[in-house]
Amino acid sequence: KYPEDAVTIAHLLNEKKIDFEMVIIGNGDKRELVQEMIAKYNLQSKINLYDFMTPLDIRIRMENSNVYLFTSGKQEGWGVVLNEAMNSGCVVLANNAAGSTPYLIENTFNGFSYHRSSQGSLEVVECMLHSTSLSSISDNAYRTISDMWNPQKAAYNLIQFVKANKVVTTDGPCSYA
Repeated sequence: KYPEDAVTIAHLLNEKKIDFEMVIIGNGDKRELVQEMIAKYNLQSKINLYDFMTPLDIRIRMENSNVYLFTSGKQEGWGVVLNEAMNSGCVVLANNAAGSTPYLIENTFNGFSYHRSSQGSLEVVECMLHSTSLSSISDNAYRTISDMWNPQKAAYNLIQFVKANKVVTTDGPCSYA
């Protein structure tokens, strides 16, 4: 929902001479702004813009990516795309205002969260660049979803919730999250 944040992060990476390729998918109302920013920062060779894609095509892109930028804010609600990116083993940089971010992301363990500002973007990029364990973070992201936020755990926790008529787990589905 804030694709301009992705371009800002790309600009920061480019300034630090970090080699990357970014894909931005969608035709939202900020597409023109994104195109202008890409031109302003001379990122045409680094950022590829694509029209809307099917959920399956997007999931395939996630499966073939190392990092996922989850730039949505409060308007996103939960934001299941974060679950999907983590389940795909992506190292996620997530806007802390999105509904699922505070519950799914444990900073530097299974992803990174940032405050939506250029300073926040800079801080998370710096943290990510100086992390020596990105493959471990990727594995932890995958395990967070596969072990805790999965349909079997949700069904079990729901049954426990109904039986006890109260929340009985501190994290995962049917917790206060």
